[in-house]
Amino acid sequence: MPQASNDSTLPVIIITGASAGIGAAAAKQLAGKAHLVLVGRSAAIEAVARPLGADYYRADFVNLDSVRRLATQLLKNYPRIDLLVNNAGGIQADIIITKDGHESTFQINYLAQFVLTNMLMERLIASKAGIINTSSAAHLRARLSLDNLEQASSTWIAYANGKLLDVMHARALNHHYQSQGVVAVAFHPGVIATNFASGTRGLFALLYTTPLKHLLKGPDQGADTLVWLVRNRALWQPGAYYVKRKIAATHALARDDDAIEKVWQLTEAL
Repeated sequence: MPQASNDSTLPVIIITGASAGIGAAAAKQLAGKAHLVLVGRSAAIEAVARPLGADYYRADFVNLDSVRRLATQLLKNYPRIDLLVNNAGGIQADIIITKDGHESTFQINYLAQFVLTNMLMERLIASKAGIINTSSAAHLRARLSLDNLEQASSTWIAYANGKLLDVMHARALNHHYQSQGVVAVAFHPGVIATNFASGTRGLFALLYTTPLKHLLKGPDQGADTLVWLVRNRALWQPGAYYVKRKIAATHALARDDDAIEKVWQLTEAL
């Protein structure tokens, strides 16, 4: 729902997954310096956006029709998009299939953002936009099958695979669109005390949903590299993966151009 001023001098920045955690923290740090467009799954997005004077929209990435409606609204309301932050993500309690027919953690963390970015691409090209994908160091533990991107033995592996795909997506975007002015990067926010794992069980849930959570970094710290990337686009290395504001090593598949292109083609088919 648009509510911010239409000051054409401010960059238009879309942040998904902004109703809490890293997305909300980044929005608060960027308020007043950009025309913020915040996207969240729940009604909490309004409570984050209104005090900041930001526009806000609700979209549930477990439903691709919701993502498509979001893209249609964004294209209608924003003739320019300077930066797209693909930050929405999470991990499910079980391996379940969405009504779209996809494994849910895979869809939430990767496929939905691929659909959104693809639908906005003509506008992003016209705006010579930047794209930031929120990944995770968990991607280094991925066990991604290039024969079946959704195959995973557990929700933790599904999450790690999704975060690897986010890094590969950033690199693929550069391969396909850098010549047209679009540049993409990915980053790891750190192990952050957010509610993204609130529906999980076992040791992973123990870390994120019990008093042990207080041992983790807060969302403001997690947003540091994201905000730094937003403010320093001139320093980006296209396709790079950043940790603590510096380029970091990635999973081998994220350095394999043939694998990156195969994943792109497989995702388009999905």
